[in-house]
Amino acid sequence: MSTGGLRALAQFLGATEDCHLRALRLDKCGVSDKAAALLFRGVERAASLKSLSIARNRVGPRATMALARTVRGSHTDLRDVCVSGNAIHGAPLAALCEALGHCMTVHRLDLSWNLLGKTSDDEREAYSGKPRSTALYLTYLPRVTTGR
Repeated sequence: MSTGGLRALAQFLGATEDCHLRALRLDKCGVSDKAAALLFRGVERAASLKSLSIARNRVGPRATMALARTVRGSHTDLRDVCVSGNAIHGAPLAALCEALGHCMTVHRLDLSWNLLGKTSDDEREAYSGKPRSTALYLTYLPRVTTGR
């Protein structure tokens, strides 16, 4: 999907009175880091969106920071986010994890098949060909209170 196409989609998602989309799946669409960042800015204003999957694309540092901003300040009811099989790692990953501490809507974040522990291009090149994390799911489990 082109950057222009994702820009138009992000604008549509941000038009809250016209957008009633509940799920968006863009797996294996060749979405670049820059285009994914544009998309996440639109998702931030998409009040009806509950599920987003952008697995197996090229989500990197720029888009990961945009996703962190979306998760932290979102006006959505986004509950399920899948960003598996991308290039999420380092400081942007830390920012995303920190943002999750301020978000009560996201119940599931799939970060599987990312190079979570690598922070530089040189390290990523050295790591290519080695197995990635096969599963990392962060799940929000609400506290159960008893009526005592």
